[in-house]
Amino acid sequence: MDMQNHLFAIKLYELQQNALLLESRIRLCQKASYQEILSEKEKIKKELEENELILKNQIQSGRFTGVKEFARAQEEYCEHVDQILKQMTNTRDQTEMLALCGEYSIDLAIQAMRYALLSVYNAMESQYKEKEENENE
Repeated sequence: MDMQNHLFAIKLYELQQNALLLESRIRLCQKASYQEILSEKEKIKKELEENELILKNQIQSGRFTGVKEFARAQEEYCEHVDQILKQMTNTRDQTEMLALCGEYSIDLAIQAMRYALLSVYNAMESQYKEKEENENE
């Protein structure tokens, strides 16, 4: 139980740091020049590529089928979103569509946090059940 709580605490800290970074990047880009935005865009693309490689490694090295499927779903989502964004760059009303995609992506991130919470609840419930079963033996 302590190990999982420690792991969750670390992941929560990581989530907080990334949320703060996202917020500061959005605020800064609202004041940035065109060149600064292009530079920041390239940086985030590189981060996305790096994280997608991590996902692929998790898929290959995962020992639990369910976890592999979860990582594969994330990988497929990333690939699909990337394709959609590339298609939108040469369309009419592109600015509004891309802004709406940004909003929707934030909504999806919030939903992903809810799924993370559900997964934590499931893990804690399972842990309590195991503890109870071991005490009853």
